Amino acid sequence: MTANLMVYGIAVALLIGLAGLAFEQIAARTEIARRGIWVTTLILSVAFPTMRFTASHRPALPEVASLFRPLSAFDQNRTLTTPKVEAANVSVAATARESIWQPRFTWPDQTSVDRLLIPLWLAASLGLVALYALLWLRLRFAARRWRRESISGQQVWVTEELGPAVYGFIRPIILMPQWVLDDTEATRSAVFAHEQEHIGAQDPRLLLLGLLLVAIVPWNLPLWWQLRRLRFAIEVDCDARVLKRGTEPKAYGGVLLSIGQRRSLTPVGAIALIEPASQLLRRIQILTAGRRKRSAWFMGTAAALSLACIAVAADLQAPPQSSSSAPAARSVVSLLKPPLAEDPRLAQVQALARATFPELFGASAPPGPVLVTLLLNKDGTLFKSYKENTIPRGYFPMSEKAFAAMGVDGKGLGGCVRVRMPGSSPMKSYVDVRAWYLGAGSPTRPNPEPWAPNDDPAVDRAIAERYFPDLYTYPQQWPRADAWVLLNRQGEVIRTGRRVVDSVWDEKLYLESLYPGIKTAEVQTSAIHDDKDQEGDVAFVWLAKDSPVTDPSAADFSKRKDLVVFADVSKEGELGVTNMLVLDYGSTALGVSARANPYGVAHLQITAQKAEADSADLDVRLQHAPLGIDGVPHDPLETAWPGATTRVRVPIGSSGTVQLRDQDQNIWNVVLYADRLKGS
Repeated sequence: MTANLMVYGIAVALLIGLAGLAFEQIAARTEIARRGIWVTTLILSVAFPTMRFTASHRPALPEVASLFRPLSAFDQNRTLTTPKVEAANVSVAATARESIWQPRFTWPDQTSVDRLLIPLWLAASLGLVALYALLWLRLRFAARRWRRESISGQQVWVTEELGPAVYGFIRPIILMPQWVLDDTEATRSAVFAHEQEHIGAQDPRLLLLGLLLVAIVPWNLPLWWQLRRLRFAIEVDCDARVLKRGTEPKAYGGVLLSIGQRRSLTPVGAIALIEPASQLLRRIQILTAGRRKRSAWFMGTAAALSLACIAVAADLQAPPQSSSSAPAARSVVSLLKPPLAEDPRLAQVQALARATFPELFGASAPPGPVLVTLLLNKDGTLFKSYKENTIPRGYFPMSEKAFAAMGVDGKGLGGCVRVRMPGSSPMKSYVDVRAWYLGAGSPTRPNPEPWAPNDDPAVDRAIAERYFPDLYTYPQQWPRADAWVLLNRQGEVIRTGRRVVDSVWDEKLYLESLYPGIKTAEVQTSAIHDDKDQEGDVAFVWLAKDSPVTDPSAADFSKRKDLVVFADVSKEGELGVTNMLVLDYGSTALGVSARANPYGVAHLQITAQKAEADSADLDVRLQHAPLGIDGVPHDPLETAWPGATTRVRVPIGSSGTVQLRDQDQNIWNVVLYADRLKGS
């Protein structure tokens, strides 16, 4: 990372320096001071890469303004303690925050080089500062031999050979060699006027700024070049101010030439009349040439070149930052997470379930969901089995009842084969199968080792920590925002974000609505743990093989709907979450929340009415029905809707609360959440 950052910083400094050089040509034909250009160039050359490098490791801004409201924007007055809802291995999440930025370039990983460069960088910076301090102390010791005089009210130090120069940054002083005082009055006046102009224009402080910036990044060679250009610009601007006092240019040039011939010493960090012969000759040429003729063509070309360099510098992407806490195994060039291969044991488990419980899959299958627990030997043959009804329908990772009935120790279980199989189509039933393989050490202890086809936990963690640096510190209270990652079929990350979802279907619905035209397929939710055993959930979603659009940036955003809406529905302390709804203004959608009786099924009819830019009006009404014996919510009855609707204004990215009466005049508390999909 450090090596890449250095290359990036040098490239940016070079481009900004070239832009400054072009602007300087414009300044040479106008009244603009040159030194201001190079001070700005130095500052930008250090600040711009720093800001870009820092910003590139934060969650990027979304393309839709309403999707980045923080979690605190949600209703803060919720008093219900809400359990985490689990469905199809996807955690409930909250807050619409989408990171759509993707790096343009891939930077190589150079961890071993970084270990050498970081201490060298620090040593160079500290060494440069120490050199400045040492030279300053040396000058202070030498100053004991110098006498102080006052010339025209200005304090000067008379040296033997040092100068003429201005030295010091806070309270600058003039260093005047004795030979200048012994020279002609014209020479003394010109030299003294020049040094006074430096002090009056605060030139020493500008030079100090340049020296400090170079000390911060001493390896940045273009920055040293810019510092040299700043020193030259300071002198040229000072010459111009002296001439404005009325000094004759040719006479002043003669003074510069005579001083240059003496080649006296200049302290490091001082602003001196004496310069290298090449720069001194250029200064005299500038003095005697007068102002250059303005040319619209030349000025336009210089401005265009300067802006082009700045644009290229802005387009360069900062290199990615590697996590210092991540193990070396995650330092990979490309974080690829291809779609997971299908567990080859699925077909075997489904065949065993059908053979063991054929009555669950025929036309006479009982209504409602059924949970089947299978214990399998290491060779895949059946050891024991158990079936039970699960009403209301729900997500069961395991059943303590089944393990107790089979006499098996269910503590400390690991992964298993999980599959949902359709039962009887007319009855809308299904069978959840959980198959556990017995371990070799104990005939009654399931194997704690899960089977993870081509899934690398190190890659999962590396992706999560790279795109969600707040993964472990993000608020976990309800409502919470679990992270999602959209990948192509090659396993490349193409989009990331956070979103409220209640199921795998909501996750797919949200992403397909966010990028109209894409089609998603597999979804895998991983619980990522860091070295301190902090946890964060990330849902990995892959594009389908036949997705019509494979580049989200090429999606037809005009086909986005206006809003994404979901609701918390509670009654007498029991709370449920509706499915996610995506709808346009003026359209109506139905949200369903189902739990065990007496909660039952709450059907929420929502019609979106456009309100202000930062809010939406939702017309809502609620119908309640008991959960049927089959555990499946049935369609609402058109005749059971309350006659009137209630309008709720919901801030975009936040929530609105309302109390509704169902057809039996029971009161329900409803919290509606709305976020914008389409731009305002």
